[in-house]
Amino acid sequence: QFKRRDSTNFIGSYTQQREEILIKLESADLELYGLKWNKLHRRPQNWRISTNMVDYKKLIDIYNSTVSSINISQIQNVSNGVNMRIFETVACGSCLITDNLKDLELCFEPNKEVLVYNDTDELLELIQKVNNDKKFASSIVHNAQQRIQNSKYTYKDRTQYMIENTQR
Repeated sequence: QFKRRDSTNFIGSYTQQREEILIKLESADLELYGLKWNKLHRRPQNWRISTNMVDYKKLIDIYNSTVSSINISQIQNVSNGVNMRIFETVACGSCLITDNLKDLELCFEPNKEVLVYNDTDELLELIQKVNNDKKFASSIVHNAQQRIQNSKYTYKDRTQYMIENTQR
């Protein structure tokens, strides 16, 4: 088992939409990684911010060392929301806290295998709960990892699904 920091990470590039969500979490211990985070209008003292690109090894290290990870979909370029971050986070054992995504239920059971928020108040509550109750966080991660191990969530499976469901 990895030693995890009582911190929540977000890996992704800066957008104004993401800033509007994250700035409401200024009391949380956040780690932000990705391009253009230097555009933040406020930088809370308890946040760690890296404005560099994140290579795959660093991504794994981050997910392996923080208690939880946030997913914030980019509305403008994701139609139903499920992205690789969701699977990578869970695979590394970080408790995923994600916005409520249309396709999430096709992959995971919300609030049993991944935690789901509908607004920033719920997001902050979930971050606090995960940091204060490690058994709860571990059970969410365990359930998600069991789902992944017992399911067909690979690029090959996804490609086959897309081929079978293509409108001709």
